[in-house]
Amino acid sequence: MYPRCPPRVHGKKKTLLQPELLNILICSACGSAVREKGDAIECTACKRRYPIENGIPVMLVDRAEKPKKS
Repeated sequence: MYPRCPPRVHGKKKTLLQPELLNILICSACGSAVREKGDAIECTACKRRYPIENGIPVMLVDRAEKPKKS
């Protein structure tokens, strides 16, 4: 769906982003902390998923995938 960039290895974990960048990002919709999950950035509160394109997180609410209702 989105172009992939090669994963980096930080410690034992493969990541698309550097940990320093991930630590300063917040969810554009609700302002909560985010985590890298697969090929996207996921909000820990509202569960929106923001794409990572060419190693750059796209933190626009309009581009985020809303969580699926179960």
